Amino acid sequence: MKKQSPYLESWLLSFAILVFFNTEVAASKEINIEKLLSNMEIADNYSKRKKGLMYRDNIDKDFGMLFIWDKEEIQCMWMKNTSIPLSIAFIKEEGVISDIYNLYPFSTLSVCSTDKVKYALEVNRGWFEENEITRGDTVISSQIK
Repeated sequence: MKKQSPYLESWLLSFAILVFFNTEVAASKEINIEKLLSNMEIADNYSKRKKGLMYRDNIDKDFGMLFIWDKEEIQCMWMKNTSIPLSIAFIKEEGVISDIYNLYPFSTLSVCSTDKVKYALEVNRGWFEENEITRGDTVISSQIK
């Protein structure tokens, strides 16, 4: 059996290292939502969280509703009685975005976080994309401790 050239082995190892270290990974970033949203309502008790954005006809472009729970758990939301197309980010206790979903008016299908979260931020549909906010980014806010 013919022995492989040591140069080939070195070349393959160098190539593998080069590919591994040059692979681009999207860096997460910190997002100060209080700078991006000039109007933010806080839903920090059961009745406020239950009502959410129900029965509203519209919200301002720079409006958001931050839902706050007492502890981290899997959370689910729906759009019952909500006519505004929204997007939602589920946010872990340390501020890291776990999931972002687009929500559809009047849908009674639950949309749930994939991780335990303490916060959720609802905004106009497409707001996260417009502001280049993605899963893994960290939300900064005086409300997120």
